[in-house]
Amino acid sequence: MDKKFLGELCEIDSIATYEGSVRKKLKEKHINADSVEYDGIGSQIFNYKGKGPKVMFAAHMDEVGFMVRNITDIGMLDVIPIGGVKDSAKQFQKVTVTTEEGKKIKGLMNSKMDGEKAVSTYVDLGLENAEQVKNLGIEIGNMVTFSSKSEWLSEDILMAKALDDRIGNFVLAEVAQRLSEVEHECDLYLCNTVQEEVGTRGGKCSADIINPDIFFAVDVACAPDLERGSSNHRKMGKGFMILHYDKTMIPNRKLLKYLKSIANKHNIEFQSDMFGGGGTDAGNAHMINGGRPAAVLGIPLRYCHGSYSMVSMTDVELLVEFIIEIIKDIDNETIKEITDFE
Repeated sequence: MDKKFLGELCEIDSIATYEGSVRKKLKEKHINADSVEYDGIGSQIFNYKGKGPKVMFAAHMDEVGFMVRNITDIGMLDVIPIGGVKDSAKQFQKVTVTTEEGKKIKGLMNSKMDGEKAVSTYVDLGLENAEQVKNLGIEIGNMVTFSSKSEWLSEDILMAKALDDRIGNFVLAEVAQRLSEVEHECDLYLCNTVQEEVGTRGGKCSADIINPDIFFAVDVACAPDLERGSSNHRKMGKGFMILHYDKTMIPNRKLLKYLKSIANKHNIEFQSDMFGGGGTDAGNAHMINGGRPAAVLGIPLRYCHGSYSMVSMTDVELLVEFIIEIIKDIDNETIKEITDFE
């Protein structure tokens, strides 16, 4: 696996509607695609042609972050979160402001707190007034992201920002790199979607274009920081996750059985879990054109939606292998069986 590429991918600044640099970076890994197209809001769709069912995998490019809402008289930036940033990650954080011209300006983020809740969040640039801020080219609407460098804590563990969901993008890029050695019947679509963190929008728009026979969201879930006991089904290094439920989608039972059979057949370690809240691109995508079978394949992360997360490359490799096996196995008969409700 190209670890250098993954580290660089995570360091790109890209909240919703600012995904262009991630799109460009990911395109480097899909040079063998038969075609590439875009939905109307910016998701990137790579097609690897086949004569069988349309199979779609999607991972979102946007990260949680902030947007400049106001420039105060004393030279502070009042910012609002774009996506579900943890309140604990809004205090004393080094951040980057990106201007419309692409200039990167460093600052320190802090928040006024009411107990554990951030009631207002601001960025201090070390300036004294609004004119100084505007002279830097900063405007209302500019992107603000955590200024976090990717670091390898070991051969297996990466600590970086934006792993939600650059790790999903990376998984699909690794799948693309291995497709030359894979025979598949399915008509395969590997998609990098936009605006997932603000309403799971890109998955829906791309699915409308593709009209897949089956949809898979490749995303993440926050593993408990301290809990290592039997209640933790999101353990780093213990396999990827097959999700059984979230508040936006419950997968087809036959599909779940099929996925587990593929993993067990090839001795690929996985974990089963459910989301108490939240959702993924599958939530909207599975409801297109009367409904489509869909599932979420997840990677456990620690410290999700903050300035840094952690991921195990063991889990990443297992998910890449699993997706390859799905691509090799799935055919029209599989789709027919999964969607037979008689």
